[in-house]
Amino acid sequence: MVRGVTLDLWDTVIADDSDEQERRARGMASKWDTRMDVVASALAAADVLVDSERLANACSAVSKQFRASWREGHMTFDVAERIDRILVQLGVPLSEERRAAVVLNLEEMELDPAPIPVPGAVLGVSQLAARWPLAIVSDAVFSPGRCLREILRTHHLLDYFQTCIFSDEAGRSKPHKDVFTAAANGLGVPLDAMVHVGDREHHDIRGAQAAGMKAVLFVAARDKDLAGTAADAVCGNWEELPSIISSL
Repeated sequence: MVRGVTLDLWDTVIADDSDEQERRARGMASKWDTRMDVVASALAAADVLVDSERLANACSAVSKQFRASWREGHMTFDVAERIDRILVQLGVPLSEERRAAVVLNLEEMELDPAPIPVPGAVLGVSQLAARWPLAIVSDAVFSPGRCLREILRTHHLLDYFQTCIFSDEAGRSKPHKDVFTAAANGLGVPLDAMVHVGDREHHDIRGAQAAGMKAVLFVAARDKDLAGTAADAVCGNWEELPSIISSL
């Protein structure tokens, strides 16, 4: 019998990069271009000139390092470390004050405009919360846990979750068992009585199952991992999720 439910954040509750459309509507640059401009502007203010191609190559190299750490080491290094690695790639300095300003700017970029919920998620989360205690288990890429909570609060979703486990705060990312264990402890529910819902086979499905949970692959916003999934169930929309969880 299911006694607790954990939810992935991106492309399960909140649509990843859905803020890009609003940025375009406001005449704003993409997040990628804005991030590079933030770094370039900080360097220029410090009289350090770096051409755009060299900066883009450094940012791309560090993004590749991040993905390797995320997938293979089950850790997501924070924005401060990302900036430090970019500076190492460039071989240039930046004062602590300017570095801190860059880090804060990049961390908070997704607060305005904020990404929007996956269709049906607001009602769906409220319906799940009426039946089971809920937790978020999410990996943090640029936005840290404190900002991800604000995004959930913006959409009146945060109060439905008894605990939120974010990789930058937990020290580990999915699929490491520690993040699922932390969620179970937060809910006071044993892992074998819990179901995790997420869109990524490697991080969500395999991770939750290895921790002793059941796992539902959620494909409403992202279905790239549908073929060959080992999930206990597949869910195509929020409307059918409660009945699927009940059946496990």
